Amino acid sequence: MLMLLAVWFTVRAAGPASPTMVRVMVATHDLSAGRRLSSGDLEVASWPAEMAPSGCLSADPAGQVLAVSVREGEVLTDVRLLGPGLLRGLPAGTVAVPVRLTDPASAALVRAGDHVDVIAGPASTWPAAEAGGESTSSPATIARPARNALVLAASGRTGVAGGGAGGGVGLGVLGEGEGASGDSGADALAGLLVLAVQADEADRLAGAVAGSSVSVVVLP
Repeated sequence: MLMLLAVWFTVRAAGPASPTMVRVMVATHDLSAGRRLSSGDLEVASWPAEMAPSGCLSADPAGQVLAVSVREGEVLTDVRLLGPGLLRGLPAGTVAVPVRLTDPASAALVRAGDHVDVIAGPASTWPAAEAGGESTSSPATIARPARNALVLAASGRTGVAGGGAGGGVGLGVLGEGEGASGDSGADALAGLLVLAVQADEADRLAGAVAGSSVSVVVLP
């Protein structure tokens, strides 16, 4: 018996050590991009430290907005939320700039991860010629204040609270899942894109789109 106990203790001591566990936040159900998180959307779980993704959250992010859709049981990380984490991995000096399209429905055609040129023209006309159509605007009055800008998020909304959102890839669709309960913030997202541009380009972009008709050309 003593010999069996000695063998058991030897095998136990030679076995792998218990993994170090860390606190993470996981989704309790499928969550849509653009959803403002509540305390019931996430729960605390313990994961082995070597399996926990980089940037995983350990505190409840209630009140913050998802930039992407999240599946039930998925560990939430900082880059899944709207905020500075969206710019992680992009070149130094990159900033996120919101741009509202004059035609809100056209935002449904733009997906996160697309690259676009921003077209700004006189508010009384639509610069369709720049997008491949016809326009009576003079080319001199039309500007491209941002070129090859990365779309971080897109509203995909038509401006109707509770309306459907366009599909999205990459970082996600702003406003999807919002407004179904009469959220007045849903209309505020209509036609909104969040673009990644260089800091010096952001000032030029903001000045050009103020009071202008704004559209985008999606690049191949």
